[in-house]
Amino acid sequence: MLKTFKFRIYPTKDQIVKLSMHFGYVRFMYNYFLDYSQEQYKAGIQACGDLVRPVVMKAKVNETGSPQLKLRVVRS
Repeated sequence: MLKTFKFRIYPTKDQIVKLSMHFGYVRFMYNYFLDYSQEQYKAGIQACGDLVRPVVMKAKVNETGSPQLKLRVVRS
């Protein structure tokens, strides 16, 4: 028999803002790399973690503001 638990959180207003920003960044990065993988697939290249990892690391290192700006810096 499996046992499950449900939890509810009550974040403060500051935490709500930070969570919203975090989920927005995650959504952006997911969509960006989904598009990247599809481009690589069309070009006949298998997009594995070894190809994606350097782009993610460069985006993390660049502190230029939003993830959109960070990835523009990496891609150009």
